Amino acid sequence: MAEDNFIINEHLKFKNNFLDKNLIECIYSKVNSPACLWHKQYSSPEKKDNFFWYLPLKEENIIDNMFVEEVKMLEEKVEKKIIRIYVNGQSMNQQGSFHYDDGEETILIGLTKEMTPTLGGATEFLAENDTSHLIYPIYNRAIFFNAKLTHRASSSSYPFRLTLALKTIKAI
Repeated sequence: MAEDNFIINEHLKFKNNFLDKNLIECIYSKVNSPACLWHKQYSSPEKKDNFFWYLPLKEENIIDNMFVEEVKMLEEKVEKKIIRIYVNGQSMNQQGSFHYDDGEETILIGLTKEMTPTLGGATEFLAENDTSHLIYPIYNRAIFFNAKLTHRASSSSYPFRLTLALKTIKAI
């Protein structure tokens, strides 16, 4: 896969092969550990129609510090201040709800090696004139977007689609 940057517009771009191979492999391995406790999460608290699976990597309530080294490496990689880091999980045929994020910029990184466009699972961004942009969560592809863009995860035919989510603000 090429190491190109792709710019859709000023608010939406993606880059292939974003993370160091060892870092993404370590995160993927730990995320798939039986020690990880997944939670149901809703994109929009007031609209509880579609949930996704949520695994926090950096929050006050992470007791075992399982991801401390990985979080430190992610914070060094990203130029902005990371306010939240977690993994999104979607079961087969699970459709997300349109929403926008907290923070200023969101970075989504594909964690599932087997994901291809034919399996679905793209992140869909609403655009002008009743159109949308689809970007597929290819392994180690980072999607950078303005957190206020309305988006959702589309359903996938893969058993469990994983993306690493980093919510950021400008460094202080």
